[in-house]
Amino acid sequence: MLHIKAIFLCHVKNKLCLEKTKNFFVYGLKNFGVCTCFGVCMCFGVCTCFGICTSFGVCTCFGVCMCFGICTCFGICTCFGVCTCFGVCMCFGICKCFGVCMCFGVCKCFGVCTCFVSRGHHLDCKPV
Repeated sequence: MLHIKAIFLCHVKNKLCLEKTKNFFVYGLKNFGVCTCFGVCMCFGVCTCFGICTSFGVCTCFGVCMCFGICTCFGICTCFGVCTCFGVCMCFGICKCFGVCMCFGVCKCFGVCTCFVSRGHHLDCKPV
C-alpha cells in the first residue's frame, strides 16, 4: 500500500517516477505531468493524463482512460473500458481496445491496432 501511495504522490507532484520495481498497480491515477512506464502499468480505475504519457512496457486499463496531451505507446497497450484521446495519440506496438474508442485529435498507429467499437474524428485503427 505504501508503494501505491508513493507512486500516486510522485505523479501528483509532476515528477518523473522511475521506480526500481517494474510492477505497479494504480487504482485511480490522475496525472497532470509526465507519465513514463517502463514496466507493467495496470489501472483499474480512472486514468487521466493531461501531459505527456509514454509507455515502453505493458499498459492495461480496465476503466476509463483519457488522454488530453501526447500519448505514445511503444509496447502492448490494452484497454477494456472507454478510451478517449483529445490530443495526439501514437502507437508503435500492439494496441487493443475492447470497449469504446473515441479520438478527437490525431490518432496514428504504426503497429498492430485493433478496435472493436470506434467512433470519433480522424480515427486511425489500421496499420500504416
